[in-house]
Amino acid sequence: MKKIKLKNKHSIAELKTAIKKSDDEEQKTRLRVIIKTKEGLTRTNIAKEFVIDRTAIISWIKVYNEKGIEGLIMSKGGRPKGNHKWDEEIFKKLTEEISKGNQFWSLPLMQEWINKEESKVIPISTIWYHVKLNNFTYKSLRPHPYKGDKEKQEIFKKKD
Repeated sequence: MKKIKLKNKHSIAELKTAIKKSDDEEQKTRLRVIIKTKEGLTRTNIAKEFVIDRTAIISWIKVYNEKGIEGLIMSKGGRPKGNHKWDEEIFKKLTEEISKGNQFWSLPLMQEWINKEESKVIPISTIWYHVKLNNFTYKSLRPHPYKGDKEKQEIFKKKD
């Protein structure tokens, strides 16, 4: 296996300045690893010192060689900040379709309809929320909903 060499893009002083300016703790760690590599420590020793895997060091060196200091700010993954904004027109069309009363609607059917008509995949919880905002109610698939027949509900209550 060919050893990845660290390109001499920045001096150690420049890297230390970048550490001081950075708000990203993970980037600071990656920069410290690059500094240790520049100082001549082996990847095995750096891995032990920082309690990381040698493959992480290799990938960080590759990223640094390609993109420099800015490349060491890596995405944390997960959901982007803020809520996704959906076009309200989609939900207006859906509620118009529901109001026609041609069929019984379930959330998966609503999701399927939106996908077919608008070519969008919207989470079921979002559909439920917007349908509720448009004054529709969601009835769960219980044999006797909580607003059902009081006499029948009494039969199922525990007796002392």
